[in-house]
Amino acid sequence: MSRAWPVYLALLVLVLALGGFVWLSRFPESPAVESAESWPLAGPWIAELRRGYLPPEPPEPQREPAEGAAAEPVVPAGPIDLTGSQNAAGRIPKPGDGDAGELWLGPGDRLYRGRSESSPVVAEVDAFSRVLVLERRGAWRRVRTDRRQEGWVRPIERARAGEPPLGNAPEPARPLPGQAPDPERLEAALDLLGVGGPAGEIGPYPLFTDVVDVGLVTTLDRLAGDLERAYFGRYGRSPRGQAREAVVLFDAERAYRRFQNLETPLVGLPASGHAAAGLVALYRGERRRDELHETLVHEVVHLLNRRALGPALPPWLDEGLADDLASCRIGPAGGLDISKLGGSTVTEGDRKRYFGPPATLRLLAYSLDRDALPSLAELTALDWQGFVRSDLRDLYYAYSGFFVRYLLEGEGGALADPFRRFLAAVSEGDSAAPASLWFALGREAASLDAGFAEWVRAEAAARADYEPPSAPVGPGDGTIGP
Repeated sequence: MSRAWPVYLALLVLVLALGGFVWLSRFPESPAVESAESWPLAGPWIAELRRGYLPPEPPEPQREPAEGAAAEPVVPAGPIDLTGSQNAAGRIPKPGDGDAGELWLGPGDRLYRGRSESSPVVAEVDAFSRVLVLERRGAWRRVRTDRRQEGWVRPIERARAGEPPLGNAPEPARPLPGQAPDPERLEAALDLLGVGGPAGEIGPYPLFTDVVDVGLVTTLDRLAGDLERAYFGRYGRSPRGQAREAVVLFDAERAYRRFQNLETPLVGLPASGHAAAGLVALYRGERRRDELHETLVHEVVHLLNRRALGPALPPWLDEGLADDLASCRIGPAGGLDISKLGGSTVTEGDRKRYFGPPATLRLLAYSLDRDALPSLAELTALDWQGFVRSDLRDLYYAYSGFFVRYLLEGEGGALADPFRRFLAAVSEGDSAAPASLWFALGREAASLDAGFAEWVRAEAAARADYEPPSAPVGPGDGTIGP
């Protein structure tokens, strides 16, 4: 018997190996099989064998680049911080999000070096954020975070009886304090600018720039310094705490496009500027000075929205507030007159050129005349991707900004107080969903459609420089950007 035990042991090992092979071939997505991939000796062999029995992965969808996309090489760096202005989807993330290349992670989710919970932990998520999906293997996803950390995660474990990861009674998103610039983003900006530190301040924000124009910087300083006052006067909300963000102003559009492409959700968008990760970025290039002023206002309002209302606004509201305040008249000294519409009209021989709000107004009037304006119910239901990646992107920005202006100034101001009460409720954690807006206004969306259309036509007709367009028009040189 003592001489036969090696034979019995070999037979036992063979039986166990054959049983393991059968189990692997029938259940390649089993957690037990996935865990076996991390074994010191057999793990690589198991992983290679298992790969042949996994179901084929669905192909990643290809996204066509937007017209006018920058010619710079795309450098994917993961999505932006969702506590910033780009978290405009305004919805609770659900299990299964991200099948088209993005994924929501929630507090407690861990990124592992390998496809096993026994693998070393790369990072642990402490707040809801959207990450880029790089690869799929069964129930596991290899992802990249906004801080360029890569690892494997099993998002399916977050789904419990179909509940969203926050549960059925989530803590509402409330206003957040100022956000210091992300060190990696700021370092990348400084490399592109070729500067080593701030050139000064504009309002409460440190300014990093390679622009040498004292007059321009002085005007931007006065403008940025006036925005919190104007924001409160317009919307009745005061941003929480002190500003901690910074502004990056590029002289060349080419340098800005390279910086823009570090934010994966913004790649290919014809943006004039953007706000993310504690930074406002914009460029001067060959743009008109008043357009640059409007862009600064638009992007800084995103920072103020985060501090005054919260980080999870739907895009029509986040972009609408930003475009509305940027549409106010900017004085020669840099102050904002929130009671008047800004922009300009230039006559060149027999031709008129419209810039800013006048161009936006013509776009809306043209769309109304041709029954091409979506309903308010459609506009307010859009998520961020549907808003900025649509062929109607320019129209959505124009529509949102003037819808906010209509709520504040239309119908003799009858909707202004209800709208400000809606904003106050959102800042206290109430829902910003369309149903909450209609309830606060005491109106149905359909009646607001009619009121808005009548108001736009009246506003357009009241302008002495207005000429009805006879061909499709764009928003001119107005502020259009994330």
